[in-house]
Amino acid sequence: MEDCGSGIEPIETFAVYYLVVPLLIFFAAFIRPQIAIPACGLIAFLLYELACRTSWRKAAEMISWRSLYLLVLTTTLLLWLYGVGPLSPPGDWSKHYAVINFLVQHSWPPQAAMDPFGTATLRYSLGWYLVPALLTKALAAPLQHTAMLAWSALGLFIFLKLLIRIVGVPNAFITAPLAFLLFGGAHFIGSAIVSGHFGPMNELLQWWAGWIQYSPSLTAVSWTPQHALSAWISVALLMRQRGRGSLAPLYALITTAVALWSIFAAVGLAPFLCALVGRQGWRLLFFNWRTLLSLAILTIPLAVYLTFATAQVPHGFIGSLPCLPFEISCFSGSGYLLFLIIEIGAPVAVLVLRRTNEQGFLAAAVVTLCLIPFYRIGEFNDFAMRASIPAIAVLAILCTRLLITGPRRYSVAVVAILLCALPEAYVEVTLPLHPEMRITPDMTFPEAVTPEFLPQYFVSSPPWILRQRS
Repeated sequence: MEDCGSGIEPIETFAVYYLVVPLLIFFAAFIRPQIAIPACGLIAFLLYELACRTSWRKAAEMISWRSLYLLVLTTTLLLWLYGVGPLSPPGDWSKHYAVINFLVQHSWPPQAAMDPFGTATLRYSLGWYLVPALLTKALAAPLQHTAMLAWSALGLFIFLKLLIRIVGVPNAFITAPLAFLLFGGAHFIGSAIVSGHFGPMNELLQWWAGWIQYSPSLTAVSWTPQHALSAWISVALLMRQRGRGSLAPLYALITTAVALWSIFAAVGLAPFLCALVGRQGWRLLFFNWRTLLSLAILTIPLAVYLTFATAQVPHGFIGSLPCLPFEISCFSGSGYLLFLIIEIGAPVAVLVLRRTNEQGFLAAAVVTLCLIPFYRIGEFNDFAMRASIPAIAVLAILCTRLLITGPRRYSVAVVAILLCALPEAYVEVTLPLHPEMRITPDMTFPEAVTPEFLPQYFVSSPPWILRQRS
């Protein structure tokens, strides 16, 4: 890597640290010492190099009233979406509280007696949970909700700062975040076509196709921040690297860190990493000792942990698993084409017509979103919902920039796309006012989920790479 003082912006360094620090905690607290010691040493060294290469003189730019506005925006938005006082968070938060409480209540790596596993060992993408869990555990106080809110607000703040850098207009600190957060498919049109329901009253509007959904920005960060934040930040980092390559030696480290946050987000990130490396040259990535060591010492052990005993989770090509448990409708050729038209047709058409320097990222996004529906993982097609987030984020970022910097006719087209997504945003924003069930921060396993979901979180025998319990 380059010498100290070369120009990586502080916000990029903060973004890498935000993604990677949970990976350092994971190896230090979960993995056998003979693997953890070199892994932690490598992570610490790479983070030190990154800090050394950062242009810290630019850090003063982050201390401004624009940054204060973004911090207030992210905190206020997540306070509302995650439920404060009489409000209630979305249904998936029962699982989030269960994971963090399991981490807080047990020694690491956490195990507990649980039917039908006997002794159940937690095996899950833990990146989003580890820092809040460590703080809650260390302070011995019921801070789950506060810690998760603060950690998420920090991540959303970092992403929005990166987004404004990509847009390239500092004064877009109001327009750019709102445009990105409102971005989504024309779900109300799909719902009207398929079921005759026209309007924002259906709380499952994004499930209009029945067998699949691509989550809008607000839905993703509200229901599954672990998938959304890791995908958004990593995609933004890659888009910032176009034509630069200053973070190329860290691509393997960043992707591995994202996998700890969300293995689906890491899979969805891969096409954009390939597009970027194809532009910058494969030699830059693979003929670098930092990349090779990261793959050997970090990626392989984490892959062993995340993929251990996953055969019980439903998976396969869509032809063999065409329907979801609630069977609103099943996969079909016509349904597939309609789904793509409703979800991504308009933004893709506008972005293709307005050619930009990010055609490689746009092509990777379109190909990814067209291929994802053909494979399914999870009881409710989690693969499609989560692996699509990086590609949806690319479309949202490019549309946001086009709205702010493009010719008037293209800006108007993007406004129309955002208006089509507005009913779904309305549903998401008003959802905390109409909770179906009261979700409290003391929820834990196995009560928080139904039995068929437990294999997504637990295994009956611990992976061999985990630290031995005394």
